[in-house]
Parts: sequence; structure tokens; C-alpha cells
Amino acid sequence: PIWMRLPVELLAVLCLAIGIYPALIAEPLVSLAARAVVNAPLPSYSIAIWHGFNLPLLMTVIATVLGISLYFFLSHFTWVHRALSFRPNLARMSGALISGLTRVAEKLTNGLENHSLQRYAVLLIGTTLAVAATPFFATPFDIAELFAAATQVTVPDLPSLTLWAVAVAASLGVAVLHNRRYVALILLSTVGSVIALAYVRFSAPDLALTQLLVEIVSILVLLLSLHHLPQRVFETPLLSRRLLHLALAAGTGIGMTALSWALLARPARSISDFFLQQSLPGGGGRNVVNVILVDFRAFDTMGEICVLGIAGLGVAVLLDGLDPRTVTPSVPRALDHSPVILRTVSRALLPLALVMGVFLFLRGHNLPGGGFIGALLTTIALVLQYLASGNEWTHQRLRRDFRPLIAAGVLIALATGLSALFFDAPVFSMAFTHLELPWVGDVELASAMAFDLGVYLAVIGATVVILARLGELSRGDLSDDAAYEKESDPWLP
Repeated sequence: PIWMRLPVELLAVLCLAIGIYPALIAEPLVSLAARAVVNAPLPSYSIAIWHGFNLPLLMTVIATVLGISLYFFLSHFTWVHRALSFRPNLARMSGALISGLTRVAEKLTNGLENHSLQRYAVLLIGTTLAVAATPFFATPFDIAELFAAATQVTVPDLPSLTLWAVAVAASLGVAVLHNRRYVALILLSTVGSVIALAYVRFSAPDLALTQLLVEIVSILVLLLSLHHLPQRVFETPLLSRRLLHLALAAGTGIGMTALSWALLARPARSISDFFLQQSLPGGGGRNVVNVILVDFRAFDTMGEICVLGIAGLGVAVLLDGLDPRTVTPSVPRALDHSPVILRTVSRALLPLALVMGVFLFLRGHNLPGGGFIGALLTTIALVLQYLASGNEWTHQRLRRDFRPLIAAGVLIALATGLSALFFDAPVFSMAFTHLELPWVGDVELASAMAFDLGVYLAVIGATVVILARLGELSRGDLSDDAAYEKESDPWLP
């Protein structure tokens, strides 16, 4: 085509013109362009049509002969050009690229997301161990320093050693008897109870109450969940998998022991003195733990109740699609009825437990308690009615959907934290004042109580929704008044 020949012809014509008329073309034009390129005076040169027989002429002749020979030689092998010609198809290339990426994504997804909790645990624990061990390999580390700090360790007494031995024995029992899930769960609750006693031993009543109540709620959730799973797991993992699990368990145990020893067996500057000194003058409360939760670190607590609320709603949505009549429990239905004594005692204890929950909530700013502890106690009292008396009996007397409590609690806590902006204070700043009331005396009013109320409602809503729904499935009974349930609970399908 002409537009392929034209650039070559133009260059050939210019070369011929310069060679034939060097004085007219090369001197004024080529030298001007050359000086502009080098930006300096040009070296001496001589342009002429004929310079005689020299090396440049020989090189030109050789190149010309080789070029003509190559042209005539390759003209007999045009099939090589046709065989090596490549016409790219962008659509085909794009489809192949997307297919390759999809296959890679499928392999990665199948390697990670295979619905195996064991694999998820292995990846999580293994990654945590690798990240935690990186600093020890990146910098020199003297393991003797850990043992050198042994002189600063308090010698444990007999009760502490006894609790430690019980916790270790129960932990080993969980590992050995993990196939017998109900027995393993009881042993696991023993570990949690020992931790609560450890908090009592070290004068931490708030933590002890929280641990004890959380342990009760956790055991209820696990018992109700395990109700629908086989009581025994007979699958024996491969030796390689068991060795991997043993290595991860040993690495985690040794790592946490070394870390705890390194942190606790030597003097360290702590921020606890700041909270002890500022709890009353800065937060208006004598219970340092509660003041930290609802004042100094209220933003963290706000995030925690949001996560708890999301978990409660997530469980409710997942379980709402299940029909209790289609669930096959791991124990016969005949063993699933609550004893008469449990029903009678639970109904008598309900008002007392509710009053005690409110009492713990109100006193939490100055004494052991608070919104979280009071909410857990209230939750246990309410869920006990579901388990002891059944869904129908409870709904007839407690015609409430607890899911709006989650939203109410989160909104109250959020509004309390944002209200500080109207007083030119940082977000989630709390304030308090004292009022002198007739016949009552000094009364303290703190905005932290409103925030704690949000925590109280959110925790009750989330935990009751989870436990009540699991309890309904475990009992396997539907309320006879199905129309009422659909009207009062628009969340149900």
C-alpha cells in the first residue's frame, strides 16, 4: 500500500537529494539541525559526492549486497511469514484472562472457605502465631531474661495452686473428651468458673460478677446449640492433622505463657494509677471499672454493644427460617420437658431476679455492678422462663419483641455520646453534678447513667433474642397462637 511505501520513499529521496546536492541541502539544513541537537559547534566534516574507495564505501557495498541477497532468498519462503503471522483476538484474550483468574480465585476460595471450622481455626491461630513470633526472629532475643525475672514473681498459696490445678485438669479434660460434647461443655464451664474465682482471689468483684454471668449465658447458648448436633463425633483425624493441631496448641500455650511471664514478672509502668486517681473527680464514680467502661473508654463500649447487637440480629435472622417441628434433636423429646420444680422455682425467682438486675444496674457507678452485669442477670431470668415454662406460656405473659431493644439501646448510648458536642466537649465525654433534694440529701446525676442504660437495653435485647430463639427450637414446640406471633413480630416470615 502506498501509505506503507511513502515513508520509506520519502527518506530515500532525501538521502539522494543530500548526496547529489550536498552544498545546497546538507550545509544549510542538516548542519542547522545537527547544531540544535548537540547544542555545540559541530566538528569538522566534509560532504562530497565521491570520496574515493574507503572503508565507508566498502561497508555500504556489503550491506547492499546482503540486503538484496536476503530479499531474493526470503521470497521463496513466504510460507514462514504466513505460519508465524499472529492476529490478536482481544475478545478471546480477555475471556481467557477472566477464566484463568476465576480458576485461581476458585482454588483460593476452596482452600480457605470450605465450611470447616477446624481449618478456620488453624488458619487463624497459625497466622497469629506467625505474626507474634516475627519480632523474636527479627531482633536478638535472650530467653534467659524471662527466667531472670523469676525473683519478682509472687509465690502462690495453696488455694491459688488448687484453683490452678482444677483449671488445668478441666482444660485437659476438654481436650481428651472433646468427642463427648456435653461432658466437654461441663468441663469448659469449670474453667470459666475457676477464672471467676481467680478474679475474686485478686479482689476484682466487677470482673468476677461479669465472668460468672457471662459463663452462665455462654453455657446456655452452647447447650441450646449442641441440642441439635450429634452427641458424639466419631471421626478420627489423620495423624498429620493431629500433629499440626498439637503443634499449634503447644505454640499457643508456650507463647501465651512466655508473654504473660514477661509482662507480669517484672515492674512496668501502668495507667491504672491515672484511673484510680481520676475515677471520682473526673468520672464522678468510685467503681473504677464501670467509670472506665462508660466514661473514659465509652467509645470502645459503644463499638462492643454494636457488635453484640449485630450478632443478636444475625442469629435471629438465621434461625427465623427454621421450623422447630423439622429440627431433629440429639436427645429424645421425652427427655426435653422441664421438671415441675424448675417451672415453679423459676416463676417465683423471676421478679426477684429482675429487681436484682435493676439494682445492680443502678449501683454500678459506685459499687460492683453496672449496665452489662445487670443486663446479663435480667437476661438469665427471662430466658429461664422460656426454657422452664415454654414459648406459649412466656409469650402470653411477655408479649414483647426484644429486637427493638437492641436498636433502642444503641441509639440511647449514641445520643448520650453525641450530646457532648452541644457543650463544646469531645464526643462521648460524660458530665456529672450533685443535687441537694429535700428529705433525700445529696443525689448525684451523671450522664454516664444514660449511656449505661443504652448498654443495659442492648445487651438484654441481643442475648434474649439469641437464647429465646434457640430455646424455642430446642423445645420443638410452636405457639398455638401462630397468628399472634406473626402480628406481634413483623420480623418473622
